[in-house]
Order: sequence, then C-alpha cells, then structure tokens
Amino acid sequence: MPELPEVEVSARIAGSALKDSHIKKILLKECKLFRPPQLSTLQSQVDTKHSSFDQEFFWQHEDLSSLLSDARPLAPYTFRHGKLMACLFQAQDDRVFCLFARLGMTGKFVQRSDDSALHKSCKLSLSLVKYSVDPHTQLRLDFLNTRMFGQIWVQSSRYAVNPHQRVEVLQAIFDSEVKRSAMGLDAYELSSQPISWIKYIREQANHRQMKTALLDQSLLAGIGNIYAAECLFTAGAHPLAKFSQLSDEQLVLMAQGLHQSMTQTLIRSEGQGEVIYGSGLGPKSPFAVYGREGEPCHVCQAPLSFLRIAGRATVFCEKCQKKS
Repeated sequence: MPELPEVEVSARIAGSALKDSHIKKILLKECKLFRPPQLSTLQSQVDTKHSSFDQEFFWQHEDLSSLLSDARPLAPYTFRHGKLMACLFQAQDDRVFCLFARLGMTGKFVQRSDDSALHKSCKLSLSLVKYSVDPHTQLRLDFLNTRMFGQIWVQSSRYAVNPHQRVEVLQAIFDSEVKRSAMGLDAYELSSQPISWIKYIREQANHRQMKTALLDQSLLAGIGNIYAAECLFTAGAHPLAKFSQLSDEQLVLMAQGLHQSMTQTLIRSEGQGEVIYGSGLGPKSPFAVYGREGEPCHVCQAPLSFLRIAGRATVFCEKCQKKS
C-alpha cells in the first residue's frame, strides 16, 4: 500500500497542475479503477456547519466525461487525509464535486507536457490550459496505475452551490468520505502536535501492541510499514510492546520521528514527481531501519533484526528497542 508522503506528493502535483487552469480535453480508459465505494455505506445527505445538502455519486465513464469536460478546477484544488486524496472542481451548472482517488500500490498523479506520449499505464488524463501564465501554455495531468489496485470516483453536490459556500461544501463532501471509510486522525498532522498525540494515543490505543496499532488506518490514517518501523526506532520502542510501556517522553520522540521522517521524504521528493521506496538501498538508504535487516544499527552498530508481525515485515534493533 502507498505511504502518506506518496499521496501528499500526488496531491501537490495535481494541485500545481490544476491551479489557474481550465480543462481542454479529457481521456478515460475503461478499467476497474473507476468504481464507487461500498454502495451500502454511502450517504446521500451531507451536513456543513450551517446547513445540509444532497450529494450524488458517479463512476461510469460517460458520467465522469460529462462532468469533467466542462468543469473548472477550484482552489485549494486538492484535499488529502491519510492515504485519501481528491481534486476539486466546479461543474458548468455550478454544482461542485470531488474527484476522489485512492492510489493503491502503484497509482500516482504526474504532470506532463501536453504533446508528450501517454504512458501505457495512464488511466485518466486531463489536458489543461494555464490561463494565468500564458494562454498557449498547455500541460497534462495524468493518473498512472500499473497494477490497478486503486480507485477513482466522483462525489458531487446534487444542486448548484452558492459561490461563497463552494469550499465549505467540498470540504463537507470530502469529510463525509473520511467518516464513511472510518479513517482515524491524519498521522502527519497529528504527529506535528506532540501533546495532542500523547492524549490521543493514551485514550485510543494505550493497551494496544504498537506495530499493529500504528498500521491501523482507523486509528492513524496514513502510516504504512516504512514509517511504523522508523518511528518505533526513534522512540526506542520494541514493535511487540504496547503503548502503555512507553513514557510520555518516548511518545513525543515517536511523534517527532514520524513527522520528521515524512517531512524529509517530502523534501527529497520535491521536483522528482514521485516518492521511490525500496529495500536493499545499502549505505544510501534514507531510513534508519526499514529495509536494512542484518545491517549495523546507526546508533549501537549491532546487526538489525527481523520480525514478521501480522504478516508485515518489521526491522528493528534488539539492543536499542528493548521490549521491557
């Protein structure tokens, strides 16, 4: 599954492409990516702070083509929570809608020049004209997905929305999907607030085993195997231990380690167009423990150990991350 920084990079790329632009042409390839969330859990009515409104769901190619062909991207252009992202649009009839994307294992948004060849794994392509720079400046926003484990669909207001309420309604649509899919707090945002992190962990997961809890998207949205391993190492916490065995100071270290590690990944990825992960990175690995089984610990030089917890590979240092 993707990690939170991968989704954040895709959201930033999409936002940059959609900013001050209009759609000239769209391409949708027939595939299983275009499907709705579980229909039995969808809610037709959504609440905002001041009112409620009806929403509709679209995933069929002809519906998406009709919506997008005359749509205008709206600031702030994208939302992200955990591993969920959406691009924001206003339809020609003044409805507003979120184009939701779950990236799966290989999904990503990329920006290309409009005259470049389409990648064979491109499933959705928006040809854009940048009206704020040069009316002749044209580019494409492409969604690539090789293994097609992701998902794309639209949630739209049923009726036209007042211009002053557009962002509020879009946020409500996005939040309704976060709630429907039972996502926990955004891990990147929460980890930037150590006091809130401690309070949340103590209340929601204090007696849970740490490695499995960190990967639980209903607790902390966005953490995958990489950052679970990294923040446990930063806190000096054994992956089989429980949160209750850590001091508040260790929980702060965990939050700081998580946030700093994700931030560094985003910094390294700036201008690269994607985040590349992999084990066996050797001395060039940006990670303290992930993918470094058998290599020396950066702190004590002991060889890093390996465990499989709930089916997930876990690398850690037995000397620096004692269970007791």
